[in-house]
Amino acid sequence: MLTYSTDKRLHIMKALSSLSKFCGINDQWKRTLKKYNITWTGAEYRFDKIFIDNSYMIEEIQKLISILKPLGKSNIILYNVLTGLRPQEAIDSFSVLLSHDKGNYLSSDNKFLYHYKYPDLFQRRTKKAFVSAVNEKILSLTANQKPVTYNSLRLLLKRRGQQFNMAYCRKIFATFLRNEGIEAEIIDLLQGRISKSIFVRHYYRPQLETIYNRVAGKLDKLNNLLLRY
Repeated sequence: MLTYSTDKRLHIMKALSSLSKFCGINDQWKRTLKKYNITWTGAEYRFDKIFIDNSYMIEEIQKLISILKPLGKSNIILYNVLTGLRPQEAIDSFSVLLSHDKGNYLSSDNKFLYHYKYPDLFQRRTKKAFVSAVNEKILSLTANQKPVTYNSLRLLLKRRGQQFNMAYCRKIFATFLRNEGIEAEIIDLLQGRISKSIFVRHYYRPQLETIYNRVAGKLDKLNNLLLRY
């Protein structure tokens, strides 16, 4: 297991723990962990990841944009940052829904994408997306674009010796909005998370128009920051 990355080791240990419960040998599993002093919470690892320099992530995404732009494939990266979706969600939104079902997918005032209308794509058991705030600048990124896939982008960049850090897009979105004073509850909603807090579960009922007014200008600012290279 030491040959795997930290992320994969954590997933393996979690899977083994779930398997032990399924097989009814969870007590034996816990004794084995204790015997060999094995811990796998990953708390220190997560702490380190929190403090990754946001400017570094922005620079890495700017590199991706600069490499893909001459090939006509950079818009998906910019779109992913500005919507805050997970990479595959962004690709489905960009290459499939806005191309083939825009009338149903986009709100009548052109301010929101309604992901919740497509549960097969956006309502997985542990990963969900509900809505994304957009504007004309974001929507224009999809114009005259050929469909792309995650793997085709990854291989394209691999051939050019560039790491494919598309996962940074979602982190940049959240960090930038929070640094700009947007409430964590709004960011969570835009990224498909529902907090377990009593406040959010029972009292917090924001209007979509209010959310849009709060974030629209911030998205323009983020767009300008990403294109400054």
